[in-house]
Amino acid sequence: MTGATSEFGRLVAERALATGAHVIAVGRRRNRLADLAASVPDDKITTIPLDITAADAEQVLADTVREVGRLDVACGRRPRAA
Repeated sequence: MTGATSEFGRLVAERALATGAHVIAVGRRRNRLADLAASVPDDKITTIPLDITAADAEQVLADTVREVGRLDVACGRRPRAA
């Protein structure tokens, strides 16, 4: 779930977590990722503090999916134009 530190992104992540899914939560705001992670067991969430527009974002995400073992659903938010 990219954008997991936004209001909508967190809501989607929380809904997925409530179904028992393991969520890879991605967002730029470390404190909000930490708050989200603190609300669920460690084995249900992987957090990645990352700006998805960064040059290495695709590689970081691919490496994380490999570490987790699988990816069933990808849900991304399009960043707003500045």
